[in-house]
Amino acid sequence: TVQQVQGVAALLRGGRPDGSVVLEPTATLDAFLRMQPGERRDTVSYVRYTAAGEPADTLATLPDRELLASREGTRISQQTVLFGRDSYFAAGAGRAFAGESDAYRIDAFDGNGRRVMSIRRTLAPRAPTRSEVQRARAAAEARRRDTEAQVARITGGTLAPGELRDVPARPTVPAFDQLAVDPEGNLWVRDYQADATQSARWQVFDPAGRWLGGVDLPPGLLVYQIGSDWILGRVRDELEVEYVRLHRLVRN
Repeated sequence: TVQQVQGVAALLRGGRPDGSVVLEPTATLDAFLRMQPGERRDTVSYVRYTAAGEPADTLATLPDRELLASREGTRISQQTVLFGRDSYFAAGAGRAFAGESDAYRIDAFDGNGRRVMSIRRTLAPRAPTRSEVQRARAAAEARRRDTEAQVARITGGTLAPGELRDVPARPTVPAFDQLAVDPEGNLWVRDYQADATQSARWQVFDPAGRWLGGVDLPPGLLVYQIGSDWILGRVRDELEVEYVRLHRLVRN
């Protein structure tokens, strides 16, 4: 069992051979209902719990996703800022990795939460293309519809009426948008992916932080786990039906 943490849910972000786990508590329902309108960026913490369910330490506290909140009476809307920055976390092979997508820097922490290394790359800022902006707004509209359905099911209420054109868009795209760790302790960092229908490029770094090269993964594959010779993920077909896929990984 795991000790209860405050939040709507506690997301599992990693585990260790000793049975301890890393959890990310989400915002409480009360905090959501008290949300004030405007742009916001809260913090997110990654907490390690022992196998007995006791909190051991906080591995990292980082800025959370950039959001825009709208409110009209009891109706609340929360939308993701287009090309907004976020923080990412992955754990495995005795280490934890965390970084903000504002810049290409990922910090590595040991099992005691001490920072042992930082991985950096120098990237020129890139503005999103017109087609990327159009896709981002379409994706935001789809997320809004899904959220509205969830709110109606849980609370019986509705979201605040907000126009997607009012959602701000950042002038440049994030540096990356996902992290993963394989059993050898290599860090996988996905380059920012504006179009899920295209292949995704991941940069791979060894346990010492040296860049090993880039790997292109199939379009639409949401990576769940990377093994020594396989990659497990999820894809959706044209009807939004989900399938779990296992791909063979050949290392040179």
